[in-house]
Amino acid sequence: MDAVAEGLESIGGRPEQIERFVHATTLPTNLVLEQKGARVAFLTTAGFGDLFEISRQYPWGRARFDLRWQRPRALVEREHVVVAE
Repeated sequence: MDAVAEGLESIGGRPEQIERFVHATTLPTNLVLEQKGARVAFLTTAGFGDLFEISRQYPWGRARFDLRWQRPRALVEREHVVVAE
C-alpha cells in the first residue's frame, strides 16, 4: 500500500481515481521459470552459491523411469552467482 501511495503522490493522483489495481506476482515468477525475461543474478552468502546447480538431482514421478530425461538448465547461470563475503 505504501508503494501505491507513493505512486499516487508522484503523479499527483488521488485514491478515488484508481479504476483497477493488479498485483501480478505470477508474471515475474513465470518469466524466471520459463527463462523468457532478462538475465538475472543471484547474490547469496557463503555456502549457498551452488544452490541452483545442486537443486533437484533426479526426476520425480513418471519421469524417474524415463531414460531420455535431461536435467533442465539452472535458473541462474553459474557465472551470474555472486557470493558475498
